[in-house]
This record gives sequence, C-alpha cells and structure tokens, in this order.
Amino acid sequence: MRLRLLLAALAAALLFWFAQASFVIPLGSDVPEFLVSNYAVREESPDHPRLAALRRAEKLDQVVAPGKTQFEKTVLLRGWARRQWEHHSGSFAYPPWDAAEILRLARGGNRGFCAQYAVVFLQAAVSLGLHARYIDLPGHFLTAVWSDAHYKWVAMDPYLDLHYERRGSPLSGMEMHLASLRGEPGGIEAVSSDGGRRPLKTGDLSAWSSYSIILRNNHLSEPVKAEVNGAAARPLAVAGGRASYPVAGRDRLGIADIFLSYGNGEEPPVPGRPFTADRDDFRRDMNSTVLVWAESRKDPGTVKLLLKAENSPGFSSFLVKSEGTDWEPSPEKLAVRLSPGFNAISARVATRHGWTGRPSSVRLFYKPAWLLAPRRRTGLPGSV
Repeated sequence: MRLRLLLAALAAALLFWFAQASFVIPLGSDVPEFLVSNYAVREESPDHPRLAALRRAEKLDQVVAPGKTQFEKTVLLRGWARRQWEHHSGSFAYPPWDAAEILRLARGGNRGFCAQYAVVFLQAAVSLGLHARYIDLPGHFLTAVWSDAHYKWVAMDPYLDLHYERRGSPLSGMEMHLASLRGEPGGIEAVSSDGGRRPLKTGDLSAWSSYSIILRNNHLSEPVKAEVNGAAARPLAVAGGRASYPVAGRDRLGIADIFLSYGNGEEPPVPGRPFTADRDDFRRDMNSTVLVWAESRKDPGTVKLLLKAENSPGFSSFLVKSEGTDWEPSPEKLAVRLSPGFNAISARVATRHGWTGRPSSVRLFYKPAWLLAPRRRTGLPGSV
C-alpha cells in the first residue's frame, strides 16, 4: 500500500512538474554550407559606370521583364546576348573585355566569337546584380551564373544559347566536367532560351574534358592582358581604339589571367595553370544567411536570433518569416515568440538589386507551462 501511495505521489509530482515546465526542443535545421571554397572570384561592381550605361543603353530591365523568376530572367538575358550578332569564320579585331565596346564593333561588322558572347552576357548579368564568372574549356569559353533558387553556379553558354539540365535541375560546370570524365551523359539535356531541348550524346561531352574558371570578372576596372605574337602580355584597353587591338585569325593570341583548373593528379590538367583536386574550391556559395538561435532565459518560449549575410556584396536587408506570417524585413538581431507545438523560422538575404537568397531555417518544438501561465502573444516582434 505504501509503495502504491509513493508511486502515485511521484506520478502526481511528475505530472505537475511537466504541466508547469516550459521548454524548447530543436527538431532540425536547413542551413546552407558556408565559405567552402579557398578561392573567391573578384567581382566587378554593378555600379561601375560602364555597366550602368550598358544596362540603360540596352534596356536590359525590359529584356528580362517577362521572366517570372531569377532563373528565367537569366535565360532571357542569355538569349538576348546570342541575338546581338552572328559569328562568321574569318579574322576579326579582338576587343577588350568590355561589353559596350564589343557590341559597338559587332554592330559595325566585327564578328566576335564565343569569348565575346561570354563577356557581353556576363557583364549584362552583373549590371543586374547577378553573380557570374567565366568558364574556360578546351577551345571554348562560356560563363556560369549563380542561381539563388538552385543554389549553385549554373553553366550558361551564350554562344550556343544553352544550359544543361538533368531531370529538370540545371547543372554546374563541375557537374558537366564530371559527366565528361565518366563518359556518360546520364540523361543530360541541352536547353535553349526558347525552351527547346535535346538529349546529349556521349560525344557532346568532349568539350568538357578539362575545366577551368577565371578567378575574377572585374575586367572593366582591371583590363584583361593579352600576349600577342609572343610579346609580353599587355592590357587590352578601350582607350587604345580598334587599331590597337590584335586580330584573331591573324595574330597568335593568348589571354593572361588568373585561372584555376580542376585536376586530381600530380600534373596540371592545363599546362602552366594552378589546379586543385578539391571540388569545393569551385563552389563558393553566394547570398547565404547564417542563422544562429538561443532560447531566452528571461522569457520562456522566446528565442533570440542572430543573422549574418555571407558572400552577399549586394546585401540590402534580411527577410524573416515564421509559421503563419509572410516574409518581413528584419534586423540582424531579433526575438521570436514561439507558438505552442511545432514552429519553423526562416531567414534570407535580400539584395539591393531585388534578388533574394536561399532561406536558412530552423524547426523547433515549444511546450509552454500549462498551469498558472500568463497569456502571451506569438509572432515576430522587433529587434533585441
């Protein structure tokens, strides 16, 4: 009898404790990886006068306006770049890496090749606040543009007007290179800006047999250097005029810049270029949000958040949402009052160019005190 009474009393005490207890249990999080790359691409500012002028003169906001998403707008911009001129075989003046100068010459009959399409597309993308970099393949030159929705550097070929998808997911340059190493397309499709699709064949992967990127795109601030007919590399500048440009198809021309190649052997895959076997070195993630939380000691059921923008040079503000709320502007430090039960809190970067980064989120379970607990509201209050 005494044992029963003791157990009953213990059970009652535990029940009372549980009823009065207030606690928060983390259930998981979805936070992107950060700063996984040892290398960063030096980016041109979208505010560079030449880029601002390009955006206005070419009416690029109108070009991308029909796109509903960032990715659709990027594809529309790629199609626009491809339509600016038609390449033909033969020699042409090799201009500086300046989109406005390339377009001026092309519209006067100077037909650039893949590199010129890449420069025009990349600088148009940067003028809209997108992040972009150059991809160098054997005999071909193209770009990659950071996709906030797909959270990767998507390979974009403005000369062929293509990107590549597998099961509806666009592919990065590294993914294309690895497919080439396997020698198997594995369901990859080439997708054009008009929506056309064609399955890749094994032979289509040969162009991706080696893979390099250029570790900068700021060629307006620091002009690219060219080695012409064995002479020392010198800057290609618009100020020199067309007569000072080398002629592709006549001169022996080499571009001297900061390349990084992928290779897993002891010898560089491209002679004379630095290389790395770490694939993460090609994965520097952009527009990420670091989300750190802690339970408030003074206010049970309230969690404090600390937000930090990672690799977001165009950062404008944070946006935060919790269960039942829309995205709202937020300071970097804030307190969130939890609802009883399951809660999800998400935060993302907003840039001054209108783009939003991938959300970081945390899932929490909140059990409030059930007895003698003060009534309290839930939601997103202000900063702390």
